[in-house]
Amino acid sequence: MPYTSINHLKLHYEEVGEGVPIVFLSGLTQEVRSWRLQVNFFTERGFRVITYDTRGQGGSDKPDDPEAYAFSRHVDDLYGLLDHLRIDRAHLVGLSHGGAVAQWAALHSPERVSALVLADTMAYVTPIFRKIFLGLIHAVEAGGNLLRFDVALPWLFSDRFIEANAPLLDTLRDSSRDQPEGPILHLLRASLAHDLRNRVGEIVAPTLVLCGALDLLTPLSAARYIHKRIKGSELVILPECGHVSSIEAPEPFNREVLKFFLKIFPRL
Repeated sequence: MPYTSINHLKLHYEEVGEGVPIVFLSGLTQEVRSWRLQVNFFTERGFRVITYDTRGQGGSDKPDDPEAYAFSRHVDDLYGLLDHLRIDRAHLVGLSHGGAVAQWAALHSPERVSALVLADTMAYVTPIFRKIFLGLIHAVEAGGNLLRFDVALPWLFSDRFIEANAPLLDTLRDSSRDQPEGPILHLLRASLAHDLRNRVGEIVAPTLVLCGALDLLTPLSAARYIHKRIKGSELVILPECGHVSSIEAPEPFNREVLKFFLKIFPRL
């Protein structure tokens, strides 16, 4: 597993393929392996795909300082990794928390973002979202990551997916047991500071907004809010799909992202 030191922090990343670079930005409690179906799809189509574990997750370092999880730190990590890989510009595909980081990154250094895909995310923390995340924080404090997983699950996937994928979800639940609780708490608490409602309209990168039609955590209203404010953005709704659309509906997710890239950059 390749690592690099960025901002005095060890970051685990993976790089596959050649061509136009795409960086996939994970949601909370996700790791590089969560993007396996996207990595295979896009490398087979001539892209250079980069995934990495967000600080506090997977094989990357997990600082004890809560301040280390601010969105500005995540942006520094992203651009530090691109510098390490000698990439000037890249497509960014962010899911959930990763979509929030992608928004901050696109505002921080717009010249480095070729195109932006914001999947199942929001421009700011709504009162309902805050209550949900406070509940997840209380779950970790009361019963650890297993209770947090059980509380979060209904918000993440559709009924149909949960019913049809019990073995997969059992595996994900078991793997959550090994995640350190401190960094998860820091990530959850830091995410509550996300508020770009007065700035998201400043994003100039060509933008695709994706949302599962059955997303309960960051619902269609949140996607429409972003779409309405980013000039020229596109909105695609994935039917019968919950919050983690890249896992629940990988084929339409990949197809829509690829179609968007080819529309914006037809010579790819």
